[in-house]
Amino acid sequence: LRANRHWRVVGEGHHPLLQWDELADWQGDGLIAIPNTEAQLDALLAAHVPVVVAGSRFIHPLLTTVACDSAAIGRIAAEHLLSCRLEHFLFVGELAWENEQRRYRSFAATIAEAGYQCELLALPVNEEAASDGSARYRPDVDRLAEGLRSIPKPAGVCAPNSMLARFVVEVARNCGYDVPDQIAVLGVSDDPLVCES
Repeated sequence: LRANRHWRVVGEGHHPLLQWDELADWQGDGLIAIPNTEAQLDALLAAHVPVVVAGSRFIHPLLTTVACDSAAIGRIAAEHLLSCRLEHFLFVGELAWENEQRRYRSFAATIAEAGYQCELLALPVNEEAASDGSARYRPDVDRLAEGLRSIPKPAGVCAPNSMLARFVVEVARNCGYDVPDQIAVLGVSDDPLVCES
């Protein structure tokens, strides 16, 4: 916007956001969007304006995407936990999204290159998005507890986002494990509110 002073960002509410159900009737020149469902991705593909996707859940060859390098994220996460001299590793994730799959593959490959094994806990997550863009994120905490109990300690656990990492910490503590001495948890996204609290 600083470089293109003639641009105008439109939307409603506290943030300049266009609601997904308003997209079909919108008369703008371009979109910057973060699709979180297949229907939202389809709506962007049907838009008759240039689109930039600013998220990494979906990587589509017809859409320009500006997103984090998920393979690098997985590698750096594994390198950090390896530097903590851990020998047991668990990746916890839903693996429903492209970014999570790439993070897991890179994390597991880096752990394997170091001579260790990475266990995978494919964890169903119930994520409900509201019309205002907010969401409820609830993983299967019983299955998460079971996964944490099954891995030898001390262990390094990687979660593909801060929300899931928060649940890992809470469930580990509820199971009586010391965090980070028995279970070291590393999350991605670095959400300040989640990480600091």
